[in-house]
Amino acid sequence: MKYCANCSSIMTDGDAVCPNCGTAAGNASNPGQSAPNPGQASPDSASFRPGHENPPPKYLAQSVLALIFCCWALAIPALVYNGRIDKLFNAGKKDEAWEASETAKKWLIASVITNGVIYVIAIGLQIAASVMRKNW
Repeated sequence: MKYCANCSSIMTDGDAVCPNCGTAAGNASNPGQSAPNPGQASPDSASFRPGHENPPPKYLAQSVLALIFCCWALAIPALVYNGRIDKLFNAGKKDEAWEASETAKKWLIASVITNGVIYVIAIGLQIAASVMRKNW
């Protein structure tokens, strides 16, 4: 397995050119070497975004569900950041689009966790109330 020197995408040994950007295979790094761009994550890691060719993931459906069923106050920022993803990506601000996607995901997770904590507290209060009612 080789990595393209231009875009860091994975190339097979039989590729004459990079299937992603068209760079000649002679400019690819060998399997024992790391990806050609220092400081960039390896292609096997989840944070690998070579050249940001693809738009970042959107969490719109999950954010709407969190708005309806979870903590709506924390789901609103997730919706706002989801709305920014395509605009930023199409404007060429790909790094900012990926940051907006990651921020939307963080707000979504915060909404779900907060909802879970609230439910645990509510169930605990219901149990405590029923125990106290039996003791009276």
